[in-house]
Amino acid sequence: MIVFFAAYFAVNADYFRNITDNRWLTKNNMLMLALFVFLLAIYAILGDLGPAIVLTLTFLFLYSFAKEEFFSMIATGVVYLLVLFVVSKFINSAQQNYLPWIALAACIGSLGYTIFTKKNESIFFIILIISSFILLAQLPFEFTQKISRPKWHVQQYVGE
Repeated sequence: MIVFFAAYFAVNADYFRNITDNRWLTKNNMLMLALFVFLLAIYAILGDLGPAIVLTLTFLFLYSFAKEEFFSMIATGVVYLLVLFVVSKFINSAQQNYLPWIALAACIGSLGYTIFTKKNESIFFIILIISSFILLAQLPFEFTQKISRPKWHVQQYVGE
């Protein structure tokens, strides 16, 4: 799958860079979002979201390289992660959790920015991926609890 992504974006890189009107990409963002949710649902049913995240991020990185948006996407992701870190360590309290509200506002704001400017779709998708961990943790399903609080089981084997 990863080799297919790499070959696809290598062959079509000029096409993605030279699109004069991104309405086609904006219209198809909903299709990409639906496929992202479908992929997460398949792996959620299987109980392992690791491969879904790896494939999604691989696709996103290659797509952002093809669109020449990689560094702006990475910079946005790092700034967003820093904001989430600062809020979680210094502003959140036991009584009030601001992270879901920040994640929701970031998703809506980045979607609005993407639709308004008709570019930088990869910024919206990196924020969506990061925010999905926060927003899905608010749902009362078993697979969402696995996402938000992984349990690391370490087995120790004692020699004879």
